[in-house]
Amino acid sequence: MIILYFCLIKYIILLLLREHVIPGNIIVRQRGTKFHPGLNVGIGRDHTIYALIEGWVTFSKIRLQGRAHGYRKFINVSLTNPNPMPKKLVAPEDVVESVLSQQSARS
Repeated sequence: MIILYFCLIKYIILLLLREHVIPGNIIVRQRGTKFHPGLNVGIGRDHTIYALIEGWVTFSKIRLQGRAHGYRKFINVSLTNPNPMPKKLVAPEDVVESVLSQQSARS
């Protein structure tokens, strides 16, 4: 017995938030405009959204004036990383000394 599975995908987000892109990278393939092009982003004939410059992908949601449920989701490419990785935390010397003294007291 053969079972057929049909999968309907309306849009595919290829690159997520804070992903680094180069010009021409496809960010979203979609049918219709679920996501709208923002800054430094282009839209193709088939509503594919792609990067125009090198940078990082950001998403934004803007309320439209005069509509009760009017929101639009925009995809942008920014030149600077919006959320860089946190720097490595360095423990203060007094905390390190107290931990070492506790470890030596236990042994």
